[in-house]
This record gives sequence, C-alpha cells and structure tokens, in this order.
Amino acid sequence: MNYRHGRFMPIVLVCAAVLIVSILMVVGICRGNDDTGSGFAGSYSVSYMPVYVDGIPIRGYFCDDTVVISLEDLSRYGFEKNYDSEKNIYNLRTMSDITEYPGMQLIPASGYSAVLSDGDYRINGIKIDVYMLDNNACVSVDDLVALTDEYNVWWGWSDYNMNGGYDPGTQAFYINCFRPRVDDWTALLHEMESKVNVTELDIYTEGAPEEAVYYGARLEPRSGVYAGIVSDGNGDPETGREEVFHHDFGVYSSYIEFDDFQTQLFKPSSYIVPEKNCISQVPWNISDINLALDSDNDGYIRETLDNLAEYNKPTIIRFGGEMNIGYLGDSPSAYVKAFRKIADIVHEYPNFAVMWSPNDNGSLDRPFWFYYPGDEYVDWIGVSSFSKKDFHDSLLLEDGSEVNTSREAQIYFTLGEFGYTTNSLKYITEFMAENNINKPLAISEGGVVSNLAYTDENIDRWGEVRIRNMYWYAAMRYPQLKSIVYFNRDMETEIIGFDLKHKPQYCAIMEEAFNSGQYLLSYGSTPEFVFVKADEGRVYGADSMIPIYTYAYLPEQYTQTVEYYIDGSLFAAFTDIPYRTELDASALPHGTHTLTVSVLGEESNASRDYTITKSGGSVTIR
Repeated sequence: MNYRHGRFMPIVLVCAAVLIVSILMVVGICRGNDDTGSGFAGSYSVSYMPVYVDGIPIRGYFCDDTVVISLEDLSRYGFEKNYDSEKNIYNLRTMSDITEYPGMQLIPASGYSAVLSDGDYRINGIKIDVYMLDNNACVSVDDLVALTDEYNVWWGWSDYNMNGGYDPGTQAFYINCFRPRVDDWTALLHEMESKVNVTELDIYTEGAPEEAVYYGARLEPRSGVYAGIVSDGNGDPETGREEVFHHDFGVYSSYIEFDDFQTQLFKPSSYIVPEKNCISQVPWNISDINLALDSDNDGYIRETLDNLAEYNKPTIIRFGGEMNIGYLGDSPSAYVKAFRKIADIVHEYPNFAVMWSPNDNGSLDRPFWFYYPGDEYVDWIGVSSFSKKDFHDSLLLEDGSEVNTSREAQIYFTLGEFGYTTNSLKYITEFMAENNINKPLAISEGGVVSNLAYTDENIDRWGEVRIRNMYWYAAMRYPQLKSIVYFNRDMETEIIGFDLKHKPQYCAIMEEAFNSGQYLLSYGSTPEFVFVKADEGRVYGADSMIPIYTYAYLPEQYTQTVEYYIDGSLFAAFTDIPYRTELDASALPHGTHTLTVSVLGEESNASRDYTITKSGGSVTIR
C-alpha cells in the first residue's frame, strides 16, 4: 500500500498453553468433572478473571480454558447496542468514548450450562461466536482481539476493532478498542475552512487529447470525461418516464444488491445497457459485509459476474460504495478484506475493472485511509458527490428541526454556500496525492439538488451555478477526473431530490458542456480537446486564436462578471462559467504584454496578471 498512518500496536500476546497455565496459577480455577468434550459443552464451574477495556475493569469469567466477558456488560463500555427485530440480529457498535464509569456486573460463580448459541450476534457488524452462561451472552476475549491474518496485523486491529491480550506482568487481560473520533472540532473546522474559504483564480486553454493525464488503468479513456447517468434516469418506456436527454451516454450505472443476492441487471438496465456503446457501471451495494467474506456465497459472486459478462460490455464494478458514512464501515479491516476478495475475482474477467468509491466528505471521523484496499486492488477511485443546500437526516421532523443551515455545517460537509463539486473533490484528490495513488477519478454518482420538500425557496440561481461548476470546472480543475455519472432520480425516503425534470435549465447547461467541452458520449470516443493550464509556458502560434477559460471562485458569494484586459484595455467580459474568450494573437504587437483577468463578485473582487510575450512566430503566456 502507498499510504501510512499511526496505529496502536497490540499488547504482547502469549501462546495458549502459557496463557492457560499462568491464569490457573493466579486464580486457582476449579473445573467441573464433565469430560465429554472440549469447549463449552456442559456444566462447568466459573471463576473470575481480571479484564480491562480501555483501562476500565470489566468482569471476566474463566470457563473451560476460555476467558469470556458478557456482551451486556460490554455494551456499557462505550458501545451502542442495536437489535434488528426483523432479522433477529444483536449488534454492538463502537462509540467514540466510554462516557461514564460503567461499574461491573456479576454472574455468580457456580455451575452453568455453557453452550454455543445459534443466535446472530455481532460486534461492529462482524459475526462472533457467543456462549450462553445461564442465559448471559458471552464472548471470548481471545476472539475479540485476534489478529487473524496479515491485514489485521498490518492494520493493528481485529475485525472487531480491538487488540490486546494477556499481560503476564499484571496477570490480567487488556482489550484496547479502536474508537474513531474527532479530538479537536475547532482545529478540524479551521482546517476545512482553509480549503473552501479561499479565493481561487486560474486560466486554462484547450490542449490536444494526447496531453491528457493518463494512468493506463483498466477502462480508463486516454483523454476526455465520460458523461454518465443512472440507467433508469433518462427515460423508461415501461414506467412512462420521459427522456431528459435525446442522446446516449458513455456510462450507464445500474445497481445490484448483494444482500438480496441479486444476480443480474433489472429492467430497464437489462435492455438499455445491451443496446448502447457504453461502459456499464455496476454499483454492487452491500450492507452486511459478512456476506462477502462468507465463502458459502462465492457461488453467488461468480454467478453474478458471469451474468454481467454475458452483456459483453466493458464493466466497472463499484463494490461496497460509501463505506465511510454508514454501518458498512464499522469494521475497516473486514471491509478491506471483503473488497480485496471481490477485486481479485473481478480481475479474472478481462474487460472488467474495480472501483473503490467512498462518500466525498461524509463522516468526519472516518478518513479515507481507514478503508483504502491498496493500489493493486483498485482500478478507479470514485466518490459520491452531491451539491446540497443544507445538512439534514434522511427524514425530516414536522417542525423542520433536523435541517441545519449553520455556516459550520456548511464547512464541515461542503454544502450550502460552500457546496461546489470543486470543493468536495479536494478531499479525495488530496488523499490521492499525499499517498501517491495514481488512478483515474470518477464522480460515481452525483448531482445538484433540484427540489426541496421542506421549503419553497427558489434555488434556481444557486443550482445553476453549481451545475456549471460540476460540468465545466470539475474537469478543468482536476485532470484525473474521467467520468461523471448523474444520479437523475428522486428517492421516496429522502426530502431532497436530484431529478432533472424539476430543472430543465440544469439540462441545458449540461448539454452545453457535453457539446462544447471534453465529454465522451460513447465508449472509446475521443474529445476534440482537453483542458490544460494556459500559463505554464505553453507556446502558441503568433497568428493563432487562443481560447481562454477562467476558473474563478470567490467564497460565499456569486461571481457577477469575469473581465479580460490586454495592457489595461478591456476586450471581453462574461457572466457565466466557463467565461470562455479567444485571444487574437495576430493583433498583438511583438514584445511583452499584460493579460489581466478581473473577477467581480457581489461583495469583493479578485484579479490576476499574466505576462504575454510575442516573439518571432510564437506567443507564450506566464
């Protein structure tokens, strides 16, 4: 892997034989006389064993050569207890801290029927064996802290987010819990504000397609950006949904649900994808990571991939997306191991690629490096990136109290006044640069909010500027961006929507970018140009018309106008992104000139000077 991070190293673990002998010597265990088998299988005496969770004592029980603790006890040591009555699953999730001293519960030390439970118990979403001591669900301390394979050892934590073991010096067990948290919210706010609250101004021009950034990844276009859409987002004759765009797309995205053991594309994807010259992007959603790790489901995995291969389409498998904002990411090590398993299988298919796709900036205590599987397992990096007005949960209370419009929320979650695609992509691109991850980038699903159920506020201007930012500026600013898939749907369970039927003007802006930008509307096509910096010593012909685009960002205000001056004289002005003009090099006298780009905002202005040198048969801009 190409990234580094600090982590706690496990306390020294000793072999089982030494461990058992040491404990027997310390606590004088008295076992029952049932010799019918090993493990928990009968009536045994139970003795108490000193165990600590993050330094706080918890009651431990030594039973039949195994040290266990009660799940009910553990739930009070900084764990959230959840019970899914529909699926009959009991789960403990790690919280950021133990909020108060929990005290200790007590199971009296006497004879009990200690049997392996057939219930579904989990810690951070990962199944664990549970033994019942007189109806008390208990788990093995060894199981909790076991670093079962090479990845657990590298990560330093078990699949249950714990490490530790028996310490002969203190003759006790110690369990350390991996607790994601933000230690300093003020510092985090300042750090994030420094990214989104800074004026930016640059100029770009049109370069030849071969000048594009290219990594040679599976299914990566040599140049250009695939324009994509969810497969049911641009018309469905069976449901009567009308077309929004009257042309094809380079990528169609069709969802498959691992938890439902869905093995093939549903309509309309099943008949749209085969007839298009496109990449088939398949978000393979999963909420129960155990299903991917369970070898009993390998047949399902291969059957699904075999079915997708029969479409004979280049296919990007986006497995386990948005792991950094929900239950799916509760166990980073289990997630990574599942992703690697799926990636290894997908890579057996010659025209398939694998996409790793977190949310662009979701849970602030779950940074990307928790979940990155490693370069050899990833072909594309994608992000879910939606421009939203406010911070809120998926359902709205009647009094509207779940809507948060504070400036702090807008900064933390890159929304509202700061909700631009170019801002939200800063986090993933900085992660990639810091860790030398050279992969094509995709907005695997994204959009600009088009309707709000909780207000009648007119968001036309707000949204139109952000659609322009998404389809003009994102590709201009981030040359590694190679695909944008628009999530053109409203979800019944959410109070905001992204369906373009509400905003035909969004469609017009997108069409303008498709026709005049560097977008690919079919697989294997080539754009007429790609965006490149205009001021890095490029050489232009002395008689050429030089296209100039301006990237301008004035925080917390709209840009009203971008003006272009040569030697102090205005020669062009524009009000809409991408502020394209053409500089007539033939009209410039030989010598040195000043190109000034002036950005006029609602509350402030910005400008930048560039030096143009015309000499002989060439022109340069610096």
